[in-house]
Amino acid sequence: MTKSNSMPIEDEYVWYVAYGPEMSKAIILEYFKDYKGPEFDVDESMLVYLDRNISFSKSKSTGKIVPFLALEESKTRTYARAYKMSFDQFQHIRRKLDYYNINVTFDHCLGYIPIALTSERDLSKTKPSFEDVQDMIIGLQELDISDTEIKKYISKIMK
Repeated sequence: MTKSNSMPIEDEYVWYVAYGPEMSKAIILEYFKDYKGPEFDVDESMLVYLDRNISFSKSKSTGKIVPFLALEESKTRTYARAYKMSFDQFQHIRRKLDYYNINVTFDHCLGYIPIALTSERDLSKTKPSFEDVQDMIIGLQELDISDTEIKKYISKIMK
């Protein structure tokens, strides 16, 4: 894993690693409503597991409750969805999510660099909103995670 604030990436495509509510296709598609480039194929995605904790906190810049990915590795398994997209599409999402200021890159996967966005989270850890939990459940169902696993995962996040 590499933590950086700049984007020294030359690849045409990347895997945007979405966690929390962004695992839901509907959330990602919202980001592209005003996108002027080539159409984004939301179905070109896959389930990935991150060895990072996920937590929720209020964003200092927006006041909304948002998920944060820990920068340190952990034994906890966090579900995520990797969406294949052009680097320009990734930059579009990055501009939309300007409260994230750290790129977390992982080893190449199927020929492309996986990148997640996060930032140093605020100190006030909180629980996700009801809507965020619903979107996480939808995203996990779209990834064919069993109902039993979804319940265990959501209960772990809600602690």
